[in-house]
Amino acid sequence: MLTIEIVFALLFGLALGSFLNVCISRLPRHQSIVQPPSHCPRCSARIAARDNIPLVSFLLLRGRCRNCHKRIAWRYPFVEAAVAALTVGNILFAGPNLEGVAYTILCAVLLALAVCDAETMQLPDTLTLPLLGLGILYRASDGFVGESHRGAAYAWHSALLLGLRGAISAAATALALLLLRWLYSLVRHRQGIGLGDVKLAAAIAAWLGARQMCVVFFLAVVTGALTALAVLAVRGRKTAKSEGPLAVPFGTFLALAGIYCAFLGGPTLQWYLSFFP
Repeated sequence: MLTIEIVFALLFGLALGSFLNVCISRLPRHQSIVQPPSHCPRCSARIAARDNIPLVSFLLLRGRCRNCHKRIAWRYPFVEAAVAALTVGNILFAGPNLEGVAYTILCAVLLALAVCDAETMQLPDTLTLPLLGLGILYRASDGFVGESHRGAAYAWHSALLLGLRGAISAAATALALLLLRWLYSLVRHRQGIGLGDVKLAAAIAAWLGARQMCVVFFLAVVTGALTALAVLAVRGRKTAKSEGPLAVPFGTFLALAGIYCAFLGGPTLQWYLSFFP
């Protein structure tokens, strides 16, 4: 039975990854994800159904467009494979239940946002704001399902309480980052944290809670700083001066840290707190 569930999760993940590729390509440019149909970004030729099968078509076409023979970006198969792996991982980790489905959506959208920010330095509201709302809704529905055996009154009370906690976690995270954003602009006289980063952090906090959000933020800051230092080392001091300040897609690191904490945030936090008995 588990094999069937894994196969279904794999196929669902591939399809979801293919859809998210469309979102990544179009939403930062404020384009419709419905019209026009899938087409080659180089020659604009419409992609036939046989050439639109996740991963399989990329391999059969050897990574090139059938019409213009230009290379297809590796981002497309990467996102499809990564979302499929995350979907299977969530089903194995949480099970084929509400939690598994919910965290699949969370991880998939976070991956899409990570790629969006890395490619365009943008985090579309059409992804971050629904993710925020779904986080609060998931916390509420999880409370309702968890207490449903005790009666409707307990279930609704738990749903209201946990949904409110999710909203408070999101609001507190957003306010904290807005304060940091204001302080940075006051000291450096330029913007540091973007509003898209604030919305993304609020969405992650709505899903994972304020405590795990501390782990997310720590990991994002550390990995972002190390990546920036590595890029600066490669660019060299003279090149860095001529090209100006290095722009780091902080949302990418926030989103990847959020994916990590969706799986291992709890154990990581417990491991850290074990040093303070």
